[in-house]
Amino acid sequence: LRNWETSVILCKKSQPGMDVSQMSFNPMNWHQMCLSSSSAVSVWTIERCNEDHHFKMRSVKLPLEDGSFVNETDVLFPTSMGKDLIYGPVMPLSAIAGLVGEEAETFRPKDDIYPLLHPTMHCWTASSDLYIGCEEGHLLMVNSETLKVTVLQKMEELPLTDEAQLISPLILVYQKDGMLASGIVMYSIPQNSSIS
Repeated sequence: LRNWETSVILCKKSQPGMDVSQMSFNPMNWHQMCLSSSSAVSVWTIERCNEDHHFKMRSVKLPLEDGSFVNETDVLFPTSMGKDLIYGPVMPLSAIAGLVGEEAETFRPKDDIYPLLHPTMHCWTASSDLYIGCEEGHLLMVNSETLKVTVLQKMEELPLTDEAQLISPLILVYQKDGMLASGIVMYSIPQNSSIS
């Protein structure tokens, strides 16, 4: 983060291994920004105390590819959990694995990985919410304070001709009359046909 008037760096934070395809500041609150890639969305808050600035990152929990949400208790606790607790207390899987802190909160067993939605674009609203368009056609709304995700709509498949293929939605713009989404439709023309 840089003060554009004095060209002084206020704060910086590296995120090794995190690809970022889109970054935007909240136009209603410069203390918030959103970073997104094809697999993750995070909301960053710029915290300030006098002249010290610090980034605080929070990850958005994306829904599954079909738009449904993961039941966190099914992921945190063993599925073999019965009603009879004769074998002792029910422990979270992260505790069984011996993890603590941040690792324990984000732990997912290797065989419990579910395919999530793939964000392709995002934009801020006047109420500081985020709209996120996904490759699968879902439109999400994220409350930037609580990070609660709401699936607003699943875009229906467009009737495309045999030669056309919808590549990806690219742009999402929020305006006073509604939302504008734009993407690319790729046409392949067979070699033996002529263009008139």
